[in-house]
Amino acid sequence: MVRWRDEEFLPRIVFRDEAAVWAFQRDCASTVLTIDIGATELLVRTLRLLMPSNRPPLAVWQVDHPGKEKIPTAVPLFRGTALLFLPSHACIPRWFAILIFRPGWRSVLLDLIQLAGNHPVTALAKAIEHVLRDYTNQWWGWRAWWDQPAEKVLPEFREGQ
Repeated sequence: MVRWRDEEFLPRIVFRDEAAVWAFQRDCASTVLTIDIGATELLVRTLRLLMPSNRPPLAVWQVDHPGKEKIPTAVPLFRGTALLFLPSHACIPRWFAILIFRPGWRSVLLDLIQLAGNHPVTALAKAIEHVLRDYTNQWWGWRAWWDQPAEKVLPEFREGQ
């Protein structure tokens, strides 16, 4: 998919919620949050294809990767506390996005979630929990999010449950 021309790739993008895509297109967001899951390497390209050509470049911020200007933040996640790397609390973007491979690996599903409300970190945690429950098999967990393995702390991750 990485080598496909835009004309080949665009018809292979499926939207979980078209209303969310339309809202995202109308919004002037400059940054989108994501985690390393599914077809993350294609997410920027996918979002670019959906945006008007006169819109400024969009930054995709991976909250599971440390880096400059990223603030290590303890986030309540799955009844535990995970360490994620967020922008300053006042600047948390309003959108969370993932791009997941669909069965057969010949198309992708774009899920855009608006982080609405007065508590964007809580909305982000809820979105991440939803995504990890639905697409655990496509999660690229390159580093530990919790102090202990999730299987020890969280019953839903124990084998045989």
